[in-house]
Amino acid sequence: MAQLFVQVLETFIIIAALVVINLAARFIVQRRLMGLEGHEYLVRFIWLIVAIAGIAYLAVIWEIISLILGTVATIGALAIIIGIALMPWLSDLIVGVTLYLNPLIRVGSEIEIGGMRGRISRMNLTTTQITANEALIIIPNRKFREELVMIFSTKEIPE
Repeated sequence: MAQLFVQVLETFIIIAALVVINLAARFIVQRRLMGLEGHEYLVRFIWLIVAIAGIAYLAVIWEIISLILGTVATIGALAIIIGIALMPWLSDLIVGVTLYLNPLIRVGSEIEIGGMRGRISRMNLTTTQITANEALIIIPNRKFREELVMIFSTKEIPE
């Protein structure tokens, strides 16, 4: 109980110190630097530094730092796991955009990829569908980046 009282007392002291430092900074800067354009930005900067220091001190007093660090570490680990899990899909997405922008590969083009030859019947951001011998072949777009692609076309190749 005594420790809680000390923490609350320290919190009030820090808040009072923040207010006093803010008022003192405003008084000093406004009095001494009144003619300097942008002096109010200096007051805000001083207030920001003091506030960050006060909040950091309060976080140590209330033992919030370990909670914050644990939360940040968990979010970071989850972001890495999700990023690794989505990597094939993101690769398909990026290659899908580049295929869409490539003038040589369009719906109706005859291609050979991975030993499969056929005519492109549909293209979307993650897959390309090829029709060959009355069969539908669905190819992930990343295969266009990983494997040799042969384009058979009777039209003139644009430069």
